[in-house]
Amino acid sequence: MKKFVSAYLIIMIILCSGCKKEISAFAPGESVTPDLFSEITALPETGTPETDAPVTDTPESTPEVTPAPTPKPTQKSAPAPTPYDSNTRPISKDSTVVLSAKYGYYEMMSDVNMLLEKYPQYLSREYLGTSEFGREIPIIIMGKKDNPKKILIVASSHAREYANSAIIMKTIENYCENMKTASFDGVNYIDLIEQTSIWFVPMHNPDGVEISINGLNSVPDSYKNTVRDIFNRSVKKKYLSSGSYTNWKANGLGYDLNRDYGIGGKEKTKEYTPMSENFGGDFQSKEGRLIAGLIREKDFLTVTSYHSCGNIIYWGFYATGEFKEQCRSMAEAIKSLNGYRLVEDTQKSEKDYAYLGLKDWFMKEYKRPGFTIETGGGSAPISLSELKKAYNKNVQIPALLLHYEYKSEQ
Repeated sequence: MKKFVSAYLIIMIILCSGCKKEISAFAPGESVTPDLFSEITALPETGTPETDAPVTDTPESTPEVTPAPTPKPTQKSAPAPTPYDSNTRPISKDSTVVLSAKYGYYEMMSDVNMLLEKYPQYLSREYLGTSEFGREIPIIIMGKKDNPKKILIVASSHAREYANSAIIMKTIENYCENMKTASFDGVNYIDLIEQTSIWFVPMHNPDGVEISINGLNSVPDSYKNTVRDIFNRSVKKKYLSSGSYTNWKANGLGYDLNRDYGIGGKEKTKEYTPMSENFGGDFQSKEGRLIAGLIREKDFLTVTSYHSCGNIIYWGFYATGEFKEQCRSMAEAIKSLNGYRLVEDTQKSEKDYAYLGLKDWFMKEYKRPGFTIETGGGSAPISLSELKKAYNKNVQIPALLLHYEYKSEQ
């Protein structure tokens, strides 16, 4: 029995020695075979498994460098769009207003843009509003908008008299080119506009002008039948020749814009339905209401309206006493420049006229000087040679009107 127990103990000692050897296989300092390592997945201290997937966090030891952005090309601010810019001519430093026998709305708008770009130190623009057919009617202001004293010059209220728009635009250009060197009666232009600004409406009736030059093609489709009917009635009345819109005088809807500022008692020259001329009223036209609204708002000291028939200066409407003498003195000064005949159109009563024109209404309403200057020796449209003569004779009229206000301050 003792021998059996001794043998059993020896066997147990041998077996325990083998177990101890297996447990100590991963003791510190003992090497680990590759086969054993491949069977074990170790976890890093952060708890994130080590994998071959890309790591999104950038290690602090290798900071990510963000490349500088590629600079974009410098872009200039786009200029503000101008009305009907698709119809304007390219502008350069050599651009100039051209006196043209067919000076229409788009030529005028192009020249307005050109002058404003070349002479922003002297000129600014506002708009009277839009015509019956939606064309914008520009106002060119020479001098400061907020000048306490202002005068108004209007051209082409009558469609076929569009030569006056060219005269006004060329005059504006002339003044700007010579602002610091040219003078009137010893006073430089730049000093004349210091306290008194001129508000020019170079084309009061753009729809009518375009009808006179380009006929029915210039009329929006929605108005073509209306204009065609007016044309047919006007041919029957012998205002127009069959097949030609050249002598069209009214606005697009057949209102005569210089017979739309009040109705008198004279029946002989009245029309009672829209025509190419002579149909007026009491501020029935949109363009008539717009110009009257401007006058009411801006408190102009004088109003001068350019027309084309006979080289005449109309003055004195409803003027009496000292006011009439003031008007006479100014009219004679205008005559000294252009040589036109003076017509004193003072009316005795409303029976003496059918309708009021622009300057008539202004003089009656405000008791201030107003003038209608009729350029051209014959009927409108005037020829190119007559246009050039009219420009040369009248180019200093605005300066004279400015000088009159300048003297009143001295």
